[in-house]
Amino acid sequence: MPDNGCCKIASEGSSTKVLFTEQILGNQPELQDAFARIESLIGELSEPDMVFDLGGVTYVASVVVAWFFDFAKKIKTKSGRMRIVNANEPIVQSFVVTRLHKVCEVEGAAS
Repeated sequence: MPDNGCCKIASEGSSTKVLFTEQILGNQPELQDAFARIESLIGELSEPDMVFDLGGVTYVASVVVAWFFDFAKKIKTKSGRMRIVNANEPIVQSFVVTRLHKVCEVEGAAS
């Protein structure tokens, strides 16, 4: 899949990796478009294995956390796997507070 300016989506083996290219993930129209494409992709895959790479991200808005919850729910119903990787410590902590880490794997950035 081509990127749309806010993220790049690519197959890596049996996984689909979403690499965010924006520092701030909020309610940008291009991010909404990307998440609609991701949601469609999850629907097409029989057993999705999604990896969301937050390596360059410094802030995640609550609407994005809600999208992640929705993705995790849809992926779980298809016996898939969802991972969020390379998140900085404040983002990891926000995922703990919201309990997102209970519905998908969350890995912090290596120090």
